[in-house]
Amino acid sequence: MSHYIQSTCQESNAETLKQFLLNNDHITRTVSIFSIVDISQNTMKLEVKLSPHYDYYYNDFFLSMNTSQTAVDINNFIKLIQIDISGECVDKMINIKNQMNLMSKMIGTKNLSSNGENIFIPLLGPLSDKTLFNWRGKKFNITIEFSDFVSKNINLYATEYLFKNNVNLPSNQTYCFSETEIKTVTKNNKVITLPFISKSKLLYLIGLKKTEITNLKLYFDGNEFINLPIEILEYKTELSDLIMIKFSNSFKDMYIDFSKMDRIALAFECSNNLESQNLIIGSLGFKDFI
Repeated sequence: MSHYIQSTCQESNAETLKQFLLNNDHITRTVSIFSIVDISQNTMKLEVKLSPHYDYYYNDFFLSMNTSQTAVDINNFIKLIQIDISGECVDKMINIKNQMNLMSKMIGTKNLSSNGENIFIPLLGPLSDKTLFNWRGKKFNITIEFSDFVSKNINLYATEYLFKNNVNLPSNQTYCFSETEIKTVTKNNKVITLPFISKSKLLYLIGLKKTEITNLKLYFDGNEFINLPIEILEYKTELSDLIMIKFSNSFKDMYIDFSKMDRIALAFECSNNLESQNLIIGSLGFKDFI
């Protein structure tokens, strides 16, 4: 099993980016960069328009929208946000509040915020405030699926950088989420095949309470890799009963490369009181990008 486990001693992307910006003269501004290309039923599609100039770089993308009500629960307002770059899905959020909370605690990215009826949703992965890329020639699309009505009062912003000299970015690696939603999990379906293909620092489960399962097992290509009683797993009640399986005590020094596996399966032993419900299983890791 050791060929699945990799280690890394590199500095975090956030620290190298901070130092990089300190060492290179630049001008920044916040820009609004999108056009609405389609609205159908409860779904809106945006096309992102960035400068084609070689010297412009971008990060810290975020959505601003009006909800027509105060103190809105974002998970009840938006069902999905998906970001595609040059035809590749680079981020997909289906449980936005938990994803934002987890990313903020683990990586230090910006979290959700609001002001009256307006909410601000920072985008993750290669569009977060912890990365910086030149997107020349890349085609962006953002799909937003609303739970009830489409908010037409919406904007997409980013921070634009213009460097005074030619620069080489410190890293092309970005943190990324992968999530899958399992419908109607019951005590009778105990083994779930996971679709993840990126490098992973941890797995997390949303939708199961600690009292509903007694044991978790993780299999790689049919081989048992983890067999843990639920009591010793990290369990975050402040993150809506989120359960985490970490592959290392230190988030920076170890990961599992799911791309080397043909099949990843998660098995759990259920207590008798588990009712039919939906379950979100996610992976927080990283990938090399452009």
